[in-house]
Amino acid sequence: MMAWRIHLLVVLTTAFLIVLSPSLTQGAEISVHFIQSPLFDFFMATNMTFDRGSAKLILPGLNTCGCRSACFTYGDGCKAWASVSLENGITECRIANEGPMTLVPYGNGSSTYFFKKSSVPGTYTWEADNLLYVALNGSMSTQDAKNNCAKIPGHRLIIVKSKATYDHFLARAAGNGQPFWVMDLKKKTSTELVWGDGTSPDPQIVYILLNSATELTFVLYDNHIEDAAERQGPFRVLCQANPLGVQW
Repeated sequence: MMAWRIHLLVVLTTAFLIVLSPSLTQGAEISVHFIQSPLFDFFMATNMTFDRGSAKLILPGLNTCGCRSACFTYGDGCKAWASVSLENGITECRIANEGPMTLVPYGNGSSTYFFKKSSVPGTYTWEADNLLYVALNGSMSTQDAKNNCAKIPGHRLIIVKSKATYDHFLARAAGNGQPFWVMDLKKKTSTELVWGDGTSPDPQIVYILLNSATELTFVLYDNHIEDAAERQGPFRVLCQANPLGVQW
């Protein structure tokens, strides 16, 4: 048992080095850590936890490594876990059988939250822009799309800042027809647009067609982005994460 745990820690340490090193050279912030292990892939979000009353199992006295091992032991019943430092100096491990979209984590400076990739209801892919994407299952309104992406630590509804991202978005939607893919783009005025992070779209990268001053939803349609009526939904949803710390 001890040899297995030592081997696992070596694998995880190597994964952390792979994830962290790009941010050191590119100067961007990692939105969430992504770790690949022989058993399953998972994410790590620092300074976050979930409600103690919602834990399936609470194990006092376990540190972060011990908590992770407890989740491995718990098998499919563990979707997420948190290592929490209490005021009395004791660390407790919280095991959850629900992922972040159901049991939403919250900020806590003395905790570290982990969740399995498989706990997010969707399909993950790495793309040429070095961002990690998840196409959520089903379709939903624009506001639900924003809310559901935001529930997953380090994820956001898609924003298009580079040609690589735009090309991926076009390829993703090609041939899919309706429902349309929605994005985090909004109008400050009838002609001035802004991404969800407060930056402006680059017309050299994306082609955006404005149809009406009153329509506030933006979707990918027929190889371009255009405003649309919310009633044309529900929409398909693509969330972005930035484990490599690239500019996004």
